[in-house]
Amino acid sequence: VTSRQIMSQAIAGTEGPGQAWDYDAGGTMWLNLLPQVFLKATGHLPSEIWEKEFAAPLGLSEQFSWRGADFTWATGSEGVCKDYARIGQLLLNEGRWPGVKQPLVDESYVREMRTPQTRYTPYTNYSNPCYGLLTWLNTNPGSDRGSDKYPGVCRMFPRSTWFPAGSPSDVYSAAGILGQEMIIDPSHDLVVVSMGDTSNDFPVERVVYEGVCMMFPGECYGWGDATHSTGMPLAI
Repeated sequence: VTSRQIMSQAIAGTEGPGQAWDYDAGGTMWLNLLPQVFLKATGHLPSEIWEKEFAAPLGLSEQFSWRGADFTWATGSEGVCKDYARIGQLLLNEGRWPGVKQPLVDESYVREMRTPQTRYTPYTNYSNPCYGLLTWLNTNPGSDRGSDKYPGVCRMFPRSTWFPAGSPSDVYSAAGILGQEMIIDPSHDLVVVSMGDTSNDFPVERVVYEGVCMMFPGECYGWGDATHSTGMPLAI
């Protein structure tokens, strides 16, 4: 099993990568192996690289912390809205940051983050066409199915969380617990961050993106003006 396969989370089957997908929310199945892999591959603690190569050039606030970076990659970062907006902007910039000569993240890797990465030989379908590399994707807007290019059925993707039909298929997000969301929208050159706190967090991505729909009238369809399929009020 490779690091890439771990990040795709398509290693839940008994017959090899690609057979089945599962979400390792707490990191106890496979995600928390990645800090160990990183240390052995580079000879450096993940926290050292994070501080030097990411937190410092991005100008993250003093409130930002990732105390468990050397042990857990499933959870644990804390910061203010602007911190996550900067991380999202780095992805929107495809790995580049103003004033930094070399990319902080390779452009090709960012492209892979925002495209499905859950199909492996000999399987013909993606085990989750709405998942990249630790990222959630809007592969087929308004649906939990993949596409002709990325066939399969999306997992952990209930109707309440579907992005509105008509929204761009290149939208992708990083989702935290209790509705903390970082949404990257390349088609509109946007980064949207939610720092909410709700136990029913599945609808949050959709509710947040419906705010984007209001910015671009006529683009999205199949959603209401004040309350919608999620049953949550829309507040901008």
